[in-house]
Formats: sequence, C-alpha cells, structure tokens
Amino acid sequence: MLKILYTDIRNIFHCVGFHICTAVSIAYLIGNILFSFLILFFLNGKLYADEVLISYATISIFLVTAATLLVFSKEYNDGIIKNKLVSGAKRSNIFLSSVITSAGMAFYLSVVNQITAILISLVFTQGIYNITPSEIAASFIELIIASVSIAVFSTAIVMMMGGTNLCYVVGLGLAFLFKLVSLEVMDKLYPEKGLCSLTGTKLALYTFYDKYVPYAHCDGTPRWSLVYTALGSLGLILISVVSGLIVFGKKEIK
Repeated sequence: MLKILYTDIRNIFHCVGFHICTAVSIAYLIGNILFSFLILFFLNGKLYADEVLISYATISIFLVTAATLLVFSKEYNDGIIKNKLVSGAKRSNIFLSSVITSAGMAFYLSVVNQITAILISLVFTQGIYNITPSEIAASFIELIIASVSIAVFSTAIVMMMGGTNLCYVVGLGLAFLFKLVSLEVMDKLYPEKGLCSLTGTKLALYTFYDKYVPYAHCDGTPRWSLVYTALGSLGLILISVVSGLIVFGKKEIK
C-alpha cells in the first residue's frame, strides 16, 4: 500500500495536467485581482482583502475536479493501473491509494492558492474590511474539508469509469450542476432583498443541501458550523469509497 501511495504521489508531480491546473488557478487569482485593482484605482475605489481571500473558493470546485480527472485518467491511459495489477497489487489498495492521493492533491491546491491570495492581499488591498481573522480561518478550513471530499468523489468516478473521455463529461458536468444548484440554494435561502420565502419540505431540502453538501461550502462564506461541513464531506467520501471499491473491484482493466 505504501509503495503504491508513493508511486501515486510521484506521478502527480510528473503530470503536466496537474501543473497546468495549479498554474491556471494562480494566474486566475493574480489576473482577477489585478483587474479589480486597476478598475477601482481609476474609479478612486478601494480593494479589500475580503474579496481576494475568497477568490480561489469560487473556482475550487472546477479546479479540483479537473485536476483529479487529468491525473487519474492519465494513469489509466498510460497503463499505470494495469501495471499495478500485473505487479500483484490488490485492487482495493490501488483504489484507496488513489483517493488518498487525490485528497492530498486537493489540500495542496487549497494551501498554495490561499497563500497566494494572502500575499496578493498584502500588496494590493487596503486590508480586511468586513470579516475577522477567525472567520477567515473558518472559511479556509471549510474549503479544505469540502475540496478533499470533492476530490475523492471525482477520483472515484474516474476509477469506476476507467479513465475514458466520458469521465470528463460526467465529472465536470456534475461539478457544473452542483455549482448551479448551490447558487440557486443561496439565492433562495439568502435573498438580497427581503426574507427567505421558502417553507415546508422545500425549505428543509434547501437547508439540508446548504448544511451538508460539500459543493455548497466552496464559496468562501461559512454559514454553518464546521461540524456540518465535516459530516457532509465524510458522507460523500464514504459513498465514493464504498461504491468505488465495489465497482473497481469487479471492473475489467484493459
């Protein structure tokens, strides 16, 4: 198991797709902030760290999903999965190593991008305006927990589907769908004007989604205790691991 895990971690840093995702996320942060800074500069406005520190969160769903799809689809397409089986590795160990590696990858991307956002904030912003350091920390922890579970879910999709092009359609399609649902839930539960008009079952369903579904926690604005984030993320991880072990354990590897 440890040998497989070491190999998977090494393969990540040899995967061009992973480095592209890292570079794209950092470029997005820098470009987005520089654009906002210049616009506000000419309008005599001020840029605060509040918006900068949540910039990565707004794209984290797509970035983490894309990174895991690129890395683990490549393992299938390059024959690495098949070689592991030929060498005598257990299917369960191969799968578990992949999801552990993907979790570490999500953690890495979150930390790198958050450090980048902090450094940008120190240079281009007027400091914190409407949030406290404890809220920033809670937002960062929430994002890491949610990102890890999303990475595991996305990796399970690849392992179950065999690294085909359909993985990208399903993985990114689900990420886009969950993003749309999250925006809808936010709009209905926290309207810009007036109070929430939802009642009964619909209110319960929307609240459940907002509390427990990891995709709802990737916007940089914590609304519930981290306990709910942890429980929801743990649930998604368990579903992904159990279903993945069953399907991958029976899958024919070409």
